Amino acid sequence: MRFFDSIQGFVYTLEGNGYSPFTILNYRSQLLTFSNFLGEIEIEKNGVEHIRAFYIALRKKGLSESSIATYHRTIKSYY
Repeated sequence: MRFFDSIQGFVYTLEGNGYSPFTILNYRSQLLTFSNFLGEIEIEKNGVEHIRAFYIALRKKGLSESSIATYHRTIKSYY
């Protein structure tokens, strides 16, 4: 299964746990960005090296450390 295919299940979990619609929207958006970075990589093959490479790519795009930390919290909550 691709990472993209698992995002909706995670969103359902957030809704079930009572997260606000705004928080869910932000989590979903950030996870979709990560999914686009991963492409067709199977979720089982996604590892720490992919996450680190994603953070490096975000830095190269000019995102602030605060923004990258937000992505980190979202990805951490997913796993």
